[in-house]
Amino acid sequence: MILHSHQDDVIPFADSKELVSNSGLKPETLIEVGHDHRLADQEPLKAMLAACERLDNPEDIHTSKGQ
Repeated sequence: MILHSHQDDVIPFADSKELVSNSGLKPETLIEVGHDHRLADQEPLKAMLAACERLDNPEDIHTSKGQ
């Protein structure tokens, strides 16, 4: 999963879109979240926790909606 803010002023959001496209990953891999590069506000932190929980349960990765 890639968590990235459209307002990131360090790494362009387009770079993450290109990474997903060139890597063959599913478009759902890129999650737009947050208000800056740090992703330190509540919404991105919740998204990071959910991503970690999915990785902690590998069987959920293949059975989750959109996968």
